[in-house]
Amino acid sequence: MAGKVIICSNQSDWDIHTRSGKAMAFFTAPWSGQAHKLSPTVRDLAMEYPSIKVLQLDMRHFESLARTREVVAPPAFLFIQNGNQIKKLDTAKPEQLYDMMEQLQMAT
Repeated sequence: MAGKVIICSNQSDWDIHTRSGKAMAFFTAPWSGQAHKLSPTVRDLAMEYPSIKVLQLDMRHFESLARTREVVAPPAFLFIQNGNQIKKLDTAKPEQLYDMMEQLQMAT
């Protein structure tokens, strides 16, 4: 699904999309105005970096994963390579997300 935001609906989706390759996970929630503001940027990132899976997770359905990954509130972003979290941003400006995607793309 290169070029599109992948909506994870369960733990199995998460496992499949993060076990290999590169991914950015976007934790969101309906009540998070900041997450809504960043949604267009996340869609743009998916289009501009098709080699990186861009995942969207609703915190209401991923409470356990959020706790495990120390995600306290949306928006939060995890950058993952081959199942390993390499960076977490608790919130971000669009330019920070672009910088991290560039770094992830260049990582070997």
